[in-house]
Order: sequence, then structure tokens, then C-alpha cells
Amino acid sequence: MLFLMLACGKHKAPDAMATPIVPATLAPLYSRSDTPPRDEVVKHVAGEVPLDEALSGVAGAVGLLVAEGLAYDRSSVNWARMRAGWPHAIDAIVVERVAEGELPVEAGTVATEARAEGLVVGMARVRDGDRDVWVTVSSIAPVRLSAFPRELAVGQTLSIGTVDAAGYTALEVWAVGPSGLALGPGAVVVDEPGEWFVEVWGTSPEGVDEVVGSGALYVATETPDDGPFEEPIPAAGELAATVLEALNDLRYLEDLQAIGADPVLGSSARSELERRKREGWTLDPAADARLEGLGFSGARAELSCRGPNVSSCLDTIWWSVTERSVLLTPQLDVAGLAVEVVNGQLAVVIDLAQE
Repeated sequence: MLFLMLACGKHKAPDAMATPIVPATLAPLYSRSDTPPRDEVVKHVAGEVPLDEALSGVAGAVGLLVAEGLAYDRSSVNWARMRAGWPHAIDAIVVERVAEGELPVEAGTVATEARAEGLVVGMARVRDGDRDVWVTVSSIAPVRLSAFPRELAVGQTLSIGTVDAAGYTALEVWAVGPSGLALGPGAVVVDEPGEWFVEVWGTSPEGVDEVVGSGALYVATETPDDGPFEEPIPAAGELAATVLEALNDLRYLEDLQAIGADPVLGSSARSELERRKREGWTLDPAADARLEGLGFSGARAELSCRGPNVSSCLDTIWWSVTERSVLLTPQLDVAGLAVEVVNGQLAVVIDLAQE
């Protein structure tokens, strides 16, 4: 995900002093809609580029964070896109701060180029005192999904269809609930209250199986204001301890016991990280056998992630049906972690087991 912060604008817009109309940052449905923005200044800057309403809500949420002086990272952007009802991964974000009443330098060009590359675009402006924050967001949306709700009742069936499959085949819906049990493929009955996560998988025209849409679901409860990470967690200090603490904080969300550190698993994780540094970031198909060979005969698994900081890295685990299902396995009670900064990115390997 690309993040850029650009400076000063140039030209005055006739009505750019008008109070910005920020798109809704919370929507009841995951949907895609090329709806003209209500903010006439944004419409002027976007020009011929159609803007998606939900994706513009993501841009608005990021703009509000910037205006409030709050830090944001990939995890907070991912949370913003789920609250706004955008069911696809964010590709890039460009943030510009200009004097109140000035137009941004890059927003229109960025939007035009993103659209030319087949991306969906959102845009918003937010007032910050005597300055305006402009945010342009782009996203890869390989499949056009039918709208689906984020909040459901216990026992309700979630079924997600497509408006345009765009050549994708074998579309499947998978979900994981608060207990960590993964359900699918097909229509999912949300049978317990709390936070769920759903993914839509499909096979691309090139034959690659990939996630084409996803989102958090809330059953018999309202969508919370805050995501799983209250604020970005930097890659600083004792990295392994920081990651383990954050990992346990995720388990606490579902009232699971903390995982303790195990030196044998730590050695295993470090060995695997070294292998990946040599051979590339690929999963070890023999991980289960490796952990069993170390004497762990009960529940066991290996998780891994990469990202610019701790929260961005663990965000990819939490918002994954298969990996969240592993993390929420109650029997897992010990872990070994290998954590390093490799080529500017935090690289994490986590070996988990039942003691």
C-alpha cells in the first residue's frame, strides 16, 4: 500500500472556501456505487473520473485522522474501509495539505492515472483550521460484488453474489466467527454473536486463487468505533515482546488466555525466518511436521506476516479467515517468535503450539 504526503496547492477554486462535505465514514452495507460527490469542489477536482461513494468515505476517514493530528497506518486504513463499507483492499493513498480555499496539486492527476490503470477511486477534502486536507484513495476491485450488510442477527444467513464476475470463476464465501471456527464455502449462517470476518475467494482468468472481497461483520452487536488496534504500533524496542503482547491483545478480544513464550518454538521460528531470508518469503509446507518433530503433538501452527510496523503486520493475520481461525484456537498456549526488520519491512514468523 502506497502512502504519500504532498505539499502546497496552487490555484484558487471559485467556491473552494465552502465548507467541505465529508462523505459518510460509516455505512450499513458493503457496496460499490459510482455516485457523484456532494462536495462540488471535490467533483470539480475529480473531473471526468467517477468516484465511489464508499471509497470516498475511506478517504474522508483518513482526512479526519490527519486533521486531528492522529497517526494512521495500514491497519487503521483497513479498518476505515470496513466501516465505510468498501469490500476490497486499498491499493494507495495520497494525502495533500493545502491552504484553505486552494485546490490540490496532485489529486486530479492521481485519480485520472489510477482510473486509467483500472482502479476504483475515492476522494474527499476535510477542513483543518485554515488548511484543507485532500485525500485520494485507489483500490483494486477485481470483481463487482452484490451489496451485503455488515450488521446481522443471530441465525441470519449471509449470501454474497456478484454483479460482474469479470472472468473470475469458482467464487466461494468463507467466514470465521468469534469462536475461531471457519465456515464455508457457500452461504454462511452466523450462529453466534460478536465480530465475524468474511472473505470471498475466486479463481482469476489466469488461474490464480485469490481473495476478491472481504469485510468485518457484526452479529447482534453494533459496529464499534475502533478497530483491533487503538493506534499504530511502531517497530521499536524489544520487537518479539512487542509482537507477542499485541498478539495476546487480539486473543483477549475473544476472551482467550494469553500465550506464553517458549524457547524451543522460538528457535524453530528463527530458523524459518532465516530460511525465508535466503530463499524468499514462501510458506514452509513442512511446518506442521517440523513442530511435531520438536515434541508438540497437540494443536500447533505457524503464522507469519510482513509490514511497515507491528500493527500493520498483525492486521494481515487478524483480517484473514484461515489465520484468525488459527490465532483463536483455544488450545494454543505457547509461542516462539522471530522478528526482524528486513529490507525496511518488519518480518515476523510465529510458531504456536499446545504445551
